[in-house]
Amino acid sequence: MSIFVLSYWLFLAHLPRNTRIRFIQVGAVFVGGALGVELVLGYWTDLHDSSNLGYGIIDWVEESMELTGAGLFLSALVAVLANETGQLRLLACTPPPAEAAAANGSPSSAASATPAASERT
Repeated sequence: MSIFVLSYWLFLAHLPRNTRIRFIQVGAVFVGGALGVELVLGYWTDLHDSSNLGYGIIDWVEESMELTGAGLFLSALVAVLANETGQLRLLACTPPPAEAAAANGSPSSAASATPAASERT
């Protein structure tokens, strides 16, 4: 365990200050949900079982913290990429008409997109 912590501590130490702080904050949200709220949920389950509203609310808080932490970490990574490259562009491309028709399973379009056997020889 100490090797694991040391390796990530060294990783964090080499990051820019703002990024390091953001990663630590995001990690606290994620681990707080995964470990902290999970402990509360286990205690609640031991006392009251898992078929009640209290269990559902505590479980919802746990899962929300984990998903929020993961989303914030993704946001932090995108910010790092934007800072490193000076810009960040996301492109959504549509396939050419022949590929789109083949993907939709349209036989007439797919047949016209592939050459006939006589054309290949």
